[in-house]
Amino acid sequence: MVITQKSRRWQASLPSRAVVEEVAHRYMMLTVAVVLLSVSFVSFQMPHNLSAGGLGSLSLIMSHYTGWTTGFSFWLMNVPMIILGFFTLGRWQFLTRTLYAATLFPLVVNFSATVLPTFIDPFPMTDNLLLNTIYAGVIGGIGSGLLFKAKGSLGSTSVITLLIQKRTGMPITNIYFISDGTIIIFTGWVFGWEAALYGFVMLFVYGVVTDQILEGVSRTVNVHVITQNLDGVKQAMYDNFQKGVSYWEITGGYTGEKRYMVMSTIMRSRIGDVKQVIADVDDKAFVTMEMSQQTFGEGFSALKPRTFR
Repeated sequence: MVITQKSRRWQASLPSRAVVEEVAHRYMMLTVAVVLLSVSFVSFQMPHNLSAGGLGSLSLIMSHYTGWTTGFSFWLMNVPMIILGFFTLGRWQFLTRTLYAATLFPLVVNFSATVLPTFIDPFPMTDNLLLNTIYAGVIGGIGSGLLFKAKGSLGSTSVITLLIQKRTGMPITNIYFISDGTIIIFTGWVFGWEAALYGFVMLFVYGVVTDQILEGVSRTVNVHVITQNLDGVKQAMYDNFQKGVSYWEITGGYTGEKRYMVMSTIMRSRIGDVKQVIADVDDKAFVTMEMSQQTFGEGFSALKPRTFR
């Protein structure tokens, strides 16, 4: 009987299937992200000493002066960053995913630097700095976006950035621009200013692509209609687009007349249809539309509660 109770307690302590699946999905995403970042770094940045900031760029400088592999240089400089992040940014919750990604990155970098030249001829694929800059920014941005979606980190200068943001409240994008921009200027002083100029282009592309991966491509539009024909607009939105609306009574600041503000969310592809439908109902309505980066709820993407932190 005692054995049975212990067995039940042990089984109850095991993580649920949903938790296991979410952990596996997260680490799979981390792995894909690190591979993309590593391959992009080796294929497009290392051969031409192109910098987009971060410890990856500083590791190019250390490797240049010491002869150590770039992966080892990255890991060596990253150790104090990981320790700092452990004590200031979440301890074990921060450490597990960061340690995994930060360890995998230099391993894949060293492996790719050895293997890719044997499979790709010529290597690097092009000497055109602009092409290398764009591809590094796009592929690296995809990897970075996936890394952040998986709630992971390479450690690196992101630790300092998050710490400064936590202490000062300064916008994180501003801190990244200052820190990475400083590193790009430093690499330009070592490797030449042309590479630094391309580095700023890469940093811009990198940021844009990362934001798109994190936030998704805008597919919906918020529609606001100021009208006196509330019932007509409500019915038209439902009949034509099967979308409900929210509304509230407002007062015109100049005329003092009572009107209604009607709000709904539709797919971008239906913008032209919405304008025509509202014009048919109330051609004197005042209409504004704005892009919505992400939309969740009934009729759109479902909200999924997390199974673990």
